[in-house]
Amino acid sequence: MPVTLISKPQFSFFSTVYRNLTQPIDWQLSLLQLIYKRYSKDKTDPASYRGIYLNDTLAKLCEGLLITRLTTHTELLNTLTDSQLGTNPDTQTHDAIHSLFANI
Repeated sequence: MPVTLISKPQFSFFSTVYRNLTQPIDWQLSLLQLIYKRYSKDKTDPASYRGIYLNDTLAKLCEGLLITRLTTHTELLNTLTDSQLGTNPDTQTHDAIHSLFANI
């Protein structure tokens, strides 16, 4: 698991965000950048583009820290069930979709 080192000001900022249960407004916004898929597709067709969302860097850092800590916590306490496929290591959400279709 990667270790993320943050500075004291970043730690203080993230702690304040966490304690106050709030976040900066900029963290709620994303910039959508459209990427053209292929040269053989029609440029006037919206389906010819793929959207990439650009988010605030500090928000992504905070999210990474939370995910790392929560993953470590749940693995140590073994609190995840087998049905939580998207959050268990070595499983993905498409495994759940496959299981659903198999049951149907």
